[in-house]
Amino acid sequence: MVWGEWIVLLIVVTLAVLYRQGYITLNSKRALLFSGSIGGKKATFTSCTGRIQRIFRPKEEKKYRFSLKLTLSSGAVSVYVLGSRKEPVLVLTPESPWGEAWLEKGKLYTLRIHFDHATGSYELSWE
Repeated sequence: MVWGEWIVLLIVVTLAVLYRQGYITLNSKRALLFSGSIGGKKATFTSCTGRIQRIFRPKEEKKYRFSLKLTLSSGAVSVYVLGSRKEPVLVLTPESPWGEAWLEKGKLYTLRIHFDHATGSYELSWE
């Protein structure tokens, strides 16, 4: 391998490790306007379709309360907390903006936010 290929490989491995540790998010969306926080906890958007995904590792084994503050003028937004096999542990929607789930310490969970032609803003929190 040449130096350029080693550098690309190193970057890919570094990004994969950072994602698995929950330090970066994956974004697969399109929007006319999107302004959000680095961790994906809040955003303002116009005509957004797609998703944001990040790994979540609880620091304690307990029942976590998730809350979604959502203001929409059009479209839909939903939040999924997925277990290690990508099974839904909790789903938040405008109709059910909060919920509780028992999460195990150190286990990998995926936090996924889906947008469907959505315009508005959200703020996601958990404790």
